[in-house]
Amino acid sequence: MRPTKRQHKTQADFGEKVPTVGNPMRNPTEYVKMRVLAAIDMAEGKTITERIRSVSELIFEDEEGQSHRFTFRTIETWRLRYKKHGFTAICPKERSDKGKTRKVSPEDRPQAIKGNSKIRL
Repeated sequence: MRPTKRQHKTQADFGEKVPTVGNPMRNPTEYVKMRVLAAIDMAEGKTITERIRSVSELIFEDEEGQSHRFTFRTIETWRLRYKKHGFTAICPKERSDKGKTRKVSPEDRPQAIKGNSKIRL
């Protein structure tokens, strides 16, 4: 016998309009992350796991009105980073290779293929 999927009540189950979920490629702001973390304290459940599961079923709006929903794993990661390193841990960081080319120039390609340690592919 296969286990059944857990049934989640959504706003649609109560006759409410369900907002579309925002662009998944856009990273949420610190403001949204802090709202999600604050919701854990107010969520129903006896354990932290139950409360995070409850929050993962909620929809949050960002400053531009886009709706977002976050997985249990994402929320748990944010919570642990915040607990360990504070607010700065949930702030986005610039890429270390920002502004640098990631391609090997045609002149350097033969050296890179030969295995020159100065040039990396």
